Amino acid sequence: MEQSAYNVHSLYIYPLKSAKGIQVTQAEAFPEGFKHDREWMVIDSKGKFMSQRLHPKMGSIKTAITPEGVTLSAPDLPEIIIPFEAEGEVKEGIIWDDKCQVQEVSRGHSDWISTFMGEKCSIVRMKKGEIRLVDPRYKVTDQDNTLFVDGFPLPLCCDSLSERPLDANRDGARYDPIQAQYRD
Repeated sequence: MEQSAYNVHSLYIYPLKSAKGIQVTQAEAFPEGFKHDREWMVIDSKGKFMSQRLHPKMGSIKTAITPEGVTLSAPDLPEIIIPFEAEGEVKEGIIWDDKCQVQEVSRGHSDWISTFMGEKCSIVRMKKGEIRLVDPRYKVTDQDNTLFVDGFPLPLCCDSLSERPLDANRDGARYDPIQAQYRD
């Protein structure tokens, strides 16, 4: 059987779903995706996930991974560190058609993101032990699962899509509709 060779041009992880990604030279892969990729997300007061699709300013949130956790920085706000372990309230989160148990990082983190977004919202991560299964139409095994990626543990984008021009500046954040469909 003939094998095809593929080259990875660049590799990004997005610790906070819809925030700016981090270019990495390597990433540890797990069945549910790359380590720390879309491990956290923002939900509104009804538990529904928020993304750049409706909230383009989220693209101006910068992320960095440190030994203490994930640092978030946003215009006109002090930096904040999301610890690797959540300590807040357990809630129901809704991402697309999936409902799952999520845990608020802390009330202070939710206040920070609420101030930035201009509405009540929370930063959450998947509750320990919670599993979000891959869409049954696309799964390989019954155990295929993911975190807060749109539907697949390892989303990929080929060069022909990534070479399309970015949309003009939208609310101070660069928005790439092709990448956004895979990133949000």
